[in-house]
Amino acid sequence: MPLPDSLEAVVRDRLAKFGLFDHAYVKAVTRRGRTRYVAYGADGTKLWQFRSRELADAAMTQQDLRALSVH
Repeated sequence: MPLPDSLEAVVRDRLAKFGLFDHAYVKAVTRRGRTRYVAYGADGTKLWQFRSRELADAAMTQQDLRALSVH
């Protein structure tokens, strides 16, 4: 059973803000045979890209963000 529109909007808004100031999501992206690791904020904003996962994790740690993997 679908949620009423107003409740669905509230849930969607809450999920979008979940971890906004605590988490960053890191995704491996391969283009032209090169893999980069792109960090995104919890709201989907692209933060930066890195040459290695280790650099991405270190940068997120320096910013007090927990790096989570996105597959």
